[in-house]
Amino acid sequence: MSAFNPRMARWLALVTQVIAVLCLLANMIGWFIPEAAEIIARNITGLINEPINLTTRALVLGWLISTFQLAVLAVGFWAMAAVFRLFAQDDYLHPDIGNYVQRFGKSLLVFGLLSPLMRTLLGLAITLDNPEGQQMLIISLMTNDFVVTLVGILLIMLGYALKQAAIIAEDNRQIV
Repeated sequence: MSAFNPRMARWLALVTQVIAVLCLLANMIGWFIPEAAEIIARNITGLINEPINLTTRALVLGWLISTFQLAVLAVGFWAMAAVFRLFAQDDYLHPDIGNYVQRFGKSLLVFGLLSPLMRTLLGLAITLDNPEGQQMLIISLMTNDFVVTLVGILLIMLGYALKQAAIIAEDNRQIV
């Protein structure tokens, strides 16, 4: 009897990969629809009432900056999908599970550490073409950045423990 439903694990693997792709696709579409781009830019940077100038250059820079950060997260989602696929095969002590969990943790760590920088760069990009004196440099730290970073560190450590458990399980199989 499986401790984890293989059907659900296969479904979660697929959903995780679809979410990764949809995040990148929605980000791209959002930056190239002017009304959506303004909402995205204001929400990410926190510039709610301040003047922004979404020129073509600002839109392309905004898309590139946000895509880079989302791509880091997408790599992590892909690693988690691999864990779900191994769970679907009833292989809970596969040596690669620890590596995939660590990869997801590293992507969360990098995502969390990059978030303040990405918000700053995005703020610069969308105010770059403002009139003189209305360009803005915004540096903000959010609680979510710390939470994502700490969860990433926890997953890196958990992945290490899972790798060690896989090594011990393999040693035990060889003894028996």
